[in-house]
Amino acid sequence: MAIPIPEKGRIQEQIKEALLAGITPQQLFEAGFAPGSIGHLVYRLSSQHLVKRPPGFVGWYQRSRRGYILRRDNYTCRKCGAFGPNVELQLHHRDHNKKNNGSFNLVTWCKECNWSEGAKWAKLLREKRPKKKNGDMVRAAEVKQDEKERRSRLQVEWNAARIEDRRIKVEEARAHKETAKMLSRMSSFVGQLARSFR
Repeated sequence: MAIPIPEKGRIQEQIKEALLAGITPQQLFEAGFAPGSIGHLVYRLSSQHLVKRPPGFVGWYQRSRRGYILRRDNYTCRKCGAFGPNVELQLHHRDHNKKNNGSFNLVTWCKECNWSEGAKWAKLLREKRPKKKNGDMVRAAEVKQDEKERRSRLQVEWNAARIEDRRIKVEEARAHKETAKMLSRMSSFVGQLARSFR
């Protein structure tokens, strides 16, 4: 089986067929499939004993996801715009949940921005704890209101990032479609050439 080109609406089926035919996750990733989709299906199919999980798959999956996010963000800090060989890039979790590793939640930041945000977050958590004031606890309503405002701010950032990610995926799909058209034109041209020499 040849390595497929991603088609909108059939990506999961294509990956499953390719994995069952013996194509490696690395080859699918290089063909343009997202590492999240590949990883999900490899884990699911290997738990059903339909395919063997390749050696070193977990490390590859983590590296490819990191590489996917870095390429998506053009190897640039999305907070301050820093880029170049001397900038150490890290992945930042928008919702500050280290277990939520979805593409929409991960964004590329430089080390300085990521650390400063971590320090701000820790300070914010310390400030949100109710404090004693003249023997009384600070009103819980104030704390709830601050938490509500913070969550709404995070939701706005999250939605903006999702819109940006969708825009990038649409552009990638257009590029894949144009490549597929070009390949089909080339194959029909080669077929015509072959027929003309008969």
